[in-house]
Amino acid sequence: MPQGQLSPVVRYLRKISARQPDERTDEQLLESFCGDRDEKAFAELLGRHAGMVLAVCRRVLHNVHDAEDAFQATFLVFARRAAVIRKRACLASWLHGVAYRIAMKAKVQAARRHVRQLPLQDTAMVQTTPDFLWQDLRPVLDEEIDCLPKKYRQPFVLCYLEGKTNEEAARLLGCARGTIFSRLAWARRRLSKRLTRRGIVLSLTALDLFLTRQATTAGVPAPLMQATIKAALLANAGKFAVSGLASEQAVSLAKGVMRTMLLTRLKTFGALLMAVILVGVGAGLLGSRFAAAEGAASRATVVLVQPAPPRNALDDKVQKAINRAVEYLKHSQKNGNWEKTRASGLVSGGTSALALLGLLESGVKVDDPVIKEGLDYLRDIESGQTYVVSLQTLVFSHARRPEDKERIQRNVDWLLAARCRDANGPLRGWTYTKSDSRITDNSNTQFAVMALDAGQRAGATVLKRDWEEIRDLYLRTQQTDGGWVYNPALQGQSTFTMTSAGVCGLLISRNQLKERNEKTDKAIAHGLEFLGNKFRSPSQIHPYYRLHDLGRVGRLSKTRKLDSKSAGKSYDWYELETEWLLDHQQEDGSWGDDRGLEFSGTISTSFALLFLTSGKKTK
Repeated sequence: MPQGQLSPVVRYLRKISARQPDERTDEQLLESFCGDRDEKAFAELLGRHAGMVLAVCRRVLHNVHDAEDAFQATFLVFARRAAVIRKRACLASWLHGVAYRIAMKAKVQAARRHVRQLPLQDTAMVQTTPDFLWQDLRPVLDEEIDCLPKKYRQPFVLCYLEGKTNEEAARLLGCARGTIFSRLAWARRRLSKRLTRRGIVLSLTALDLFLTRQATTAGVPAPLMQATIKAALLANAGKFAVSGLASEQAVSLAKGVMRTMLLTRLKTFGALLMAVILVGVGAGLLGSRFAAAEGAASRATVVLVQPAPPRNALDDKVQKAINRAVEYLKHSQKNGNWEKTRASGLVSGGTSALALLGLLESGVKVDDPVIKEGLDYLRDIESGQTYVVSLQTLVFSHARRPEDKERIQRNVDWLLAARCRDANGPLRGWTYTKSDSRITDNSNTQFAVMALDAGQRAGATVLKRDWEEIRDLYLRTQQTDGGWVYNPALQGQSTFTMTSAGVCGLLISRNQLKERNEKTDKAIAHGLEFLGNKFRSPSQIHPYYRLHDLGRVGRLSKTRKLDSKSAGKSYDWYELETEWLLDHQQEDGSWGDDRGLEFSGTISTSFALLFLTSGKKTK
């Protein structure tokens, strides 16, 4: 971008103080910048948050130049990463976190250089706060703010670091004013306790007064503002050659932080794909690799070594297995959650939601202490991942607690907003997050559809046209063999798990639309025929996730039979798979598969419970 093109932006910056402020929200401005390259929108955002960002850098660093370098680096990162910020209404909190991390990185580098010139004096704080208290509080304040849970940190940054009123914060975050008030109170108490542990004792009143004085929207030198906006816009255009605008140190800090962000994102995404946390995504993504295995499975003949036991005897065994698994999950809960597994950190809250769903489906009452603690934990989870939001919605919808009614609708609205489609084109489904819309998959889509179904049955609003879009998606993407693949855009053959997801999607949409048309009925029958031809027990590929999908198909279709034309027989899938599960339950009541991708006892056991209980709801 030639520098001559930046002059309107500079003129705009100079006029900010002389005109009425832009009434658009941060989210609207960010949308305008990302979608239309609106440079004035970016300048407005920088003007709004510059004071808070520079204050963070000054509190962490002890040198004027270092603080200004960290300030510029923060907005260079913002310009380059704006398009992938998921919760755009919470931009202030995002910027605070980036500014703090960059400032800490700059602090380490400065210590190595032993820089001591131009000591930084925060005049406002020296005047209003005792020197001894400020010296103790300054190095740790932003660290403790950054440690607050996201739902509390967001209003805290808006109100205490940017001077927003409770009403303004409520509007920006889309919640009630009372919610903001209660979250701020919780955050103050938490912060006070954390500071006390560090030996900094402040009453809540004193802390509130001190925090109120932190809010700043001014104090950024005009030359620094102008240089930063120019450098950031050049960075957004892919040009880091910003000599004379941003220092080499600022550019180096920005590149380092962006490299760390990218590596973290790739590690998380790779782990999700490879670990198949919660839903065995790898079964679909690696469909082409396992196609030969499934083909061989479809040709295999199921031979029962001994006759199936009488129904009442099998039912007794199943109930005992369920009871043992329920006790295992109950005893595995720690502090209201099940996150201490290899899945923790990848899909935070998802493992706990899956465990709660398994317990509730198994008949554990909502007033059971384990369920109550789990629900309290789950209510504090604000996720941006389709799997977690979907499972959370399934749990709240099953529990039917009055206090969760609003949350169910909010989750349903999030899922509807997270749909992926081409510009002015048909629905393509769902993927991991709202902002990650390039490649959708039938695994994420399945869980989103199940959550929408459960949410509507719990009283949430889903429109008829939404269900028509879902029905049409599955009709449009069904393969000629009757099955579905992980993603139609990827090469590969239809798989058992993804076909189960497709059949479930058609059954759910048909039930919601209360229609029985020939096209949908034929597609469902064709999908069930594919499952019958591919059926094999026990499964060798992702058995527990596969069982969950198969159980959902059986429950929705209300049948325990799968007909295989290729084998010329009919399978009672529930009896065959249940016998396999009973043989593989471990002494502690859990299930697990250390050979492959389903390595968590919590996840495997939850999937097994969902399968076993589904059989009770089929004929």
